[in-house]
Amino acid sequence: MEHGETAPRSVAGLICRLTSYEGEESGRQSPSGTGKATGGTAGDAVAAMSTLPHRAGGDAGPVDEPATSGQTVRIRSGLLDQLVTVTGDLVTIKHRLAALAATHEASGLSEAMGDLSLALRELQDRVMQARVMPFGGITQVFPRLVRDLARKSGKKIVLEIHGREIELDRAVLEEMGEPLVHILRNAVDHGIEPTEVRVAAGKPESGTIRVHAFREKDCVVISVEDDGRGMDPAQLVASAVKKGFLRPDAAAGLAPSEALMLTCIPGFSTTEKVTEVSGRGVGMDAVNALIRSFGGTLAIDSVPGQGSRIILKIPRNIAIINVLLVACGQLTVGVPLSRIHHLVEVPVEQRTRPDGHLTLPGEEGDLPLLDLNELLGLAPRVNDSAVLPALVTEIRGRTVALLVDRFAGQKEVFIRPLGRPLASLRGLAGSALLGDGNSLFILDVSALA
Repeated sequence: MEHGETAPRSVAGLICRLTSYEGEESGRQSPSGTGKATGGTAGDAVAAMSTLPHRAGGDAGPVDEPATSGQTVRIRSGLLDQLVTVTGDLVTIKHRLAALAATHEASGLSEAMGDLSLALRELQDRVMQARVMPFGGITQVFPRLVRDLARKSGKKIVLEIHGREIELDRAVLEEMGEPLVHILRNAVDHGIEPTEVRVAAGKPESGTIRVHAFREKDCVVISVEDDGRGMDPAQLVASAVKKGFLRPDAAAGLAPSEALMLTCIPGFSTTEKVTEVSGRGVGMDAVNALIRSFGGTLAIDSVPGQGSRIILKIPRNIAIINVLLVACGQLTVGVPLSRIHHLVEVPVEQRTRPDGHLTLPGEEGDLPLLDLNELLGLAPRVNDSAVLPALVTEIRGRTVALLVDRFAGQKEVFIRPLGRPLASLRGLAGSALLGDGNSLFILDVSALA
């Protein structure tokens, strides 16, 4: 045998271990600690599989060789997607069993449901962990990209990247590369000023672009910030009116945050000239649509002369999420918890203004008060209770309060994409199957108005 070659290894031991796994685990205690024997949870099976040695060349080592924490396994992305689908189906089945258990009294049923929930949670966590990837996986090309763009533009730019270790769902991360490249191109071309302009304004010669990813509850926030010229909301509004994207009467009532979101209108631009750096490829409208398809939000913050910041807020996992069940008349819909700031109660006097201009006092000023029944095209509300609930969220970059009939609890659901023609309806993000067999529409609240 030539030096450097490895001898073929037998896989008989590995096969034997896999086929006898249930038997090996027969002595394990149940999650409830009752002492009953169990064959092991699906999550335990995943854990056991992850300890099996693996080599890049495809050869498996001896089955008794201790695994190291740095070992990885290459797995097809399609298989991961199938595992998520199966896990989502199991979540739905769990809810169905829980509903049945609530109406039947059987010895040990409640305990079994508890064990099932623990095992399913473990499986879900393991599968979701296998699907996430570090944000740094798509940022490796950013330094060279910005360096080349800066050289073409004749500008001096420093790029800072923070949060490379933050993990995102693989399906999200694979789609985020091109939108982030577009945002960086805009920052280089339209954000950062030429060196002489920066010096004249008392700024450093080199502009700075910061890409920062961080966790916020169940979401990942990605911000792209520059210290360039910024955007003027008044100029954006004037340009939108001039080009017919906005009526003059509608322009008068726009808040600065809403005016900045005009850049996400398809075809809208304040720049007449298309350069080699930006002005081609995906636009901010496509970026916004993509983020919304993930159940996330896009916001823009800018101060003229000081710079701009694009904030992308995306659920860490997009397949199995927690939603608030909201009842409007006879219809119950789901609103992702990641989209809700907080819940409030609205007294009747704040719902019956003579001028029709409804607002709700808040910590950051009065919030527009909108009726979810009206936004969904439902019949007028008949609930005249002294106090009605509302959820505070964001619609097109504007913080609003959405008035509803009642809250019907919280559920963990597996979201399925909508087929045609429902997929074309504004304000719907997907659907889910509840334990009672009924379908639940998941709202994309940012697109309702």
